Amino acid sequence: MTIVNQFLSVEQCWSVLQSAENDVLKHIVNLMMDWRYIREMTREQELLLVYFLEALVMLCFLQEPEVVKKMTWFDVYYSYLRSVMIERRHKRCSSDEAEKFFMYSSGNPVDNPSEDLKKLHDEYHLPSVSTDMVRSSVHTAVYKLHLTDDEKLSSILTEVVFFSPADAPEPNG
Repeated sequence: MTIVNQFLSVEQCWSVLQSAENDVLKHIVNLMMDWRYIREMTREQELLLVYFLEALVMLCFLQEPEVVKKMTWFDVYYSYLRSVMIERRHKRCSSDEAEKFFMYSSGNPVDNPSEDLKKLHDEYHLPSVSTDMVRSSVHTAVYKLHLTDDEKLSSILTEVVFFSPADAPEPNG
């Protein structure tokens, strides 16, 4: 389900992140407590983390899908989950591909972050939102609120996307 030519609020654009947050946090907490948890994760759970991180970069940091294809950070993902995915790779990857941040569970570099974002929306039965749509919504919200400093915008991002540690799900839950 895709939304076309409709103004969306920033909250609507970020609804997929809010919908997936508890599922993602459960896996992150488990990985942080014991990195061997990766052995218990299904491919679907691994992909959920990949899709969520991609969505975070595209929807919160307002980055184009091309940026997602070339990233090299997010420590827990990069150090643990990504290394396991690369080991699954069927063929040797070039050094350029090995430096890509986001990998699919097959070990291949992400090639279509926009489609992954759509899959994450579909997983949570939400209308698909593109990076252009969210950027437009954020720009409109900033204009309407007459925000002039980064601190005010930062507080909106923090309020919508990030959580209180008290809200974190129980490990292995």
